[in-house]
Amino acid sequence: MNEIAIKTFTTADAFQSFSANFLNNEICTRWLINRLHPDGAVCPHCQTKIIDETTLDNFANMSRCKCKSCNKWFSATVGTILHNAHLEPAEVYLLAVLLELKIDIKTIAKILGVHPGSIKNWKMKFEVCG
Repeated sequence: MNEIAIKTFTTADAFQSFSANFLNNEICTRWLINRLHPDGAVCPHCQTKIIDETTLDNFANMSRCKCKSCNKWFSATVGTILHNAHLEPAEVYLLAVLLELKIDIKTIAKILGVHPGSIKNWKMKFEVCG
């Protein structure tokens, strides 16, 4: 059986790019999209390159997209570490930076307002996928 590789980025990647600009959710979203999809927007179902302007805008905003070739719905998070993340892009980015700085899991959980178990799960995702 073929395993599908999950697209991700490393906590070191996040830390190296960190600046005050990353407190902005749009900048974080753009950074994440560029890291997770370096070859551009592609339908995860049929691998067709997305060229329609509206679909590209939706993809860039991590909104739902419909492929013009196979008519399937998807978003930019499908097949990535962000799929079903339940965190905003800026929160995921900050989480990655804090993990790279070796900040205590309980402290990160408090900063992000999530359960420490969630931070442990994210830490494992970055370790396994990175």
